[in-house]
Amino acid sequence: MKLEQKKLSNTELMLYPPLPLPLIGTFYQDEHPLIKNISDSGLAKEVLLTTDFLYIQSDSPEHLKDLEMLSIAELDDYITADKKEEIAPLSNITNKLNLILYLVVAPMLQRDGGNIALQSYVNGTVNVRFLGKCQGCPYANRTLENHVKTNLMRYLPQVKEVVLV
Repeated sequence: MKLEQKKLSNTELMLYPPLPLPLIGTFYQDEHPLIKNISDSGLAKEVLLTTDFLYIQSDSPEHLKDLEMLSIAELDDYITADKKEEIAPLSNITNKLNLILYLVVAPMLQRDGGNIALQSYVNGTVNVRFLGKCQGCPYANRTLENHVKTNLMRYLPQVKEVVLV
């Protein structure tokens, strides 16, 4: 199986499967058997699984390569097992929101000198704050709708509204 990989730091890696996985929502830590097997290794600090990618963070730089190999093997086993669509639980929403903002939303904003921070999540409404050059930008509302809201709702179906505070 051919996986695209993106190293984010000396302890973080994202793995992209060749085809979308049959998942609805985002799974975190032990919420999915694939992630549980990775977490049980004792090498992972954080693990996040979406339809498009697997994010892993090792507990130390020395363990990243072992964690990478384990994650690739687990992902390969999962893909070849012909799984049915699975729905993520609603737990750990704050952790999931922060990671999706960090992994998917923030990189685009950082290219322009900005960033984003989660302020709160209450009953489906996410409150975020733009940072850096994104504060007061004339395109802030467009970015909120087209990039932030779209991605949060894509990876976390429990998100119904995103508000800039």
